[in-house]
Amino acid sequence: METGPGPETVRVVPEEEHYIVNWHTDEILTNFPLQEGEHYRIRVLVGGQLLGFADVAVVNSRNELKNVDTDQLIPLKDGRTLPIKFRIEEGALVSGEIVSAGLAHSCTVDASGDAYCWGWNLYGQLGTGSTSPYYQPTPVAVSGGHTFQSVSAGHYHTCGVTTDDDAYCWGYNYYGQLGTGSTSPWRQPTPVAVSGGHTFQSVSAGYYHTCGVTTDGDAYCWGYNGYGQLGIGHTSYSQPTPVAVTDGHTFQSVNTLGQHTCGLATDGSGFCWGDNSAGQVGDGTFGSTDPTKPSPTAVGGGHTFQSLDAGWRHSCGVTTAGEAYCWGHNYYGQLGTGWTSVRHPNPTAVTGGLSFQHVSAGFHSCGLATNGAAYCWGPNHYGQLGDGTTTGPPDFWKASPVAVIGGHTFQSVSAGLIHSCGATMANDGYCWGHNGYGQVGDGTYTNRSSPVLVLDLDPPTP
Repeated sequence: METGPGPETVRVVPEEEHYIVNWHTDEILTNFPLQEGEHYRIRVLVGGQLLGFADVAVVNSRNELKNVDTDQLIPLKDGRTLPIKFRIEEGALVSGEIVSAGLAHSCTVDASGDAYCWGWNLYGQLGTGSTSPYYQPTPVAVSGGHTFQSVSAGHYHTCGVTTDDDAYCWGYNYYGQLGTGSTSPWRQPTPVAVSGGHTFQSVSAGYYHTCGVTTDGDAYCWGYNGYGQLGIGHTSYSQPTPVAVTDGHTFQSVNTLGQHTCGLATDGSGFCWGDNSAGQVGDGTFGSTDPTKPSPTAVGGGHTFQSLDAGWRHSCGVTTAGEAYCWGHNYYGQLGTGWTSVRHPNPTAVTGGLSFQHVSAGFHSCGLATNGAAYCWGPNHYGQLGDGTTTGPPDFWKASPVAVIGGHTFQSVSAGLIHSCGATMANDGYCWGHNGYGQVGDGTYTNRSSPVLVLDLDPPTP
């Protein structure tokens, strides 16, 4: 059950053992036929992550609900804003991905706000203050003493947002993707502050660029712009300082991993910009006719999204009804349509009839179902789909969602380039897929076709 027009739908104030959430009941009576005697679960999602929920019973059909956990009575009336107490799930997040999978490294933030990374470290993308060792198969602490609320692992760099809403980045900086105002040094193994004085609610690290959303809902991007992925209306070479995305949209989130970017507006509209060689912008065009889109372009289909993600050369989104759609490059079945094709420039429904909270797009795709189960689809050379197999010739892919094995209940999943990670409701981190750089985090360099526990995810203080 979901409703509400904008970001205040999930304006959260922690209070003892519950969250108090201002729930906008716009058109609740019209859109949701509630049956007397039935139980319903109202979920609080932040950026696609389950923050908490309230189980309610209909005690007076179409007029009143009862929170079965708190005995709070909730009168229903269209257009009211109701403060509702929600259970805090054990280990639930306030925002951000708890484990982020990049090209060949992974990062997380623990409950204390300490950031850890593991995997490839050639450019200092682990943030330890050094580029040695190049490969790190277990989590190591990010230096600097910052307290983070979220972190995003890109190709060769990493960015995070502190609890003070300040953005920091580290790693490869040749194109100014760290946002310091300079491309020097070209690699930076210690977190450095993003310039401009903005306060951010989230940041997303891509290939050679980075984007973020401020606490006011304004989108900014920085770094390489050869494909228009900064969304500033042109394809200038690079911008080492955050620049405002054009057209004045107010965003809930902005995400990138490749050379295009997608943003979710506060009204649920989807916009993408940048590289459109495979139709990954989602407006029905692609390739030679429209190879780049340097300004935010509306995703076609008229869908209202609750989450939106940009992968390597494809994009995926989940509607407010829990339906998943993907578009763009589909040579390996990463759109999840049940078949492969060179590309599909319009949003196409993911097959299987599953209800999703969020879909993460990497080179493959992984989705978090509403029941906490994880599903992945697309290329599976290294076991990155997590179903216990590695797919060899002639079929290197699985074009429909397959269940990630292990029986885990996840609160988040993240698809990298050739590996995947997820976090369970117990705050345990798991990764699977390619592990040649130690990015799975289990202390080995062995590829894993099923989830393995990340070692020492929250090591004790010495």
